[in-house]
Amino acid sequence: MLFRSGVRATQLRLLSTRQRAHLGILLGMTLVRALLVSVSTAGLVLAADPFIGIWKFNPEKSKFDKAPSPTFAIQKWEAIAKDHYRVTRSTSDGKPALRNDGKPVPPTDFIIDGKEHQVADYTRSMTRVDSARIKSIEKGKGTELSEFSVSTDGRTF
Repeated sequence: MLFRSGVRATQLRLLSTRQRAHLGILLGMTLVRALLVSVSTAGLVLAADPFIGIWKFNPEKSKFDKAPSPTFAIQKWEAIAKDHYRVTRSTSDGKPALRNDGKPVPPTDFIIDGKEHQVADYTRSMTRVDSARIKSIEKGKGTELSEFSVSTDGRTF
C-alpha cells in the first residue's frame, strides 16, 4: 500500500467497535452541521439580492429611448461575487440569444464598483443606487445610460 497503513490500522484497531461507531456519528454530525450552515448562509445571501434569478422580457412594459428592443426573451442573473453578476440571455425556447451578426450573445459580467471596465470596444461603469437599483454608463462611439431596477415586491425587473 502507498500509505502508512500499519499506523492507521493499529490506531483504529485500538478503538472498540462501539467507540468507532460513536466517532463516526460525531464526524457525520459535524459534517452535516457544516453543510447546513454553508447552505443556509448562501441562501440568505442569494435571497437578499433581488436581481438574482431568471427574468422574462415583456416588451410592452419595457422602456427604450433610442436603443432597439432586445432580441432575447429571458435573462438569467447569477451572483459571481459580492456586487458581481453574470447575465446570460436566451430566447423563449431556451436557445442562446443572437447578436445582429448571427453569433450567440456571450454571457455578460456586471461589476458594480463605480469603476470603468473595458468591454469589447467600449467601457462600462456601474454603481448601485440602492438594493434594488443599478445605474450603468457605457462609453464607446457614444454614451449610453441605463438603469436596472427590481420592484419592491421582487416580481418585476
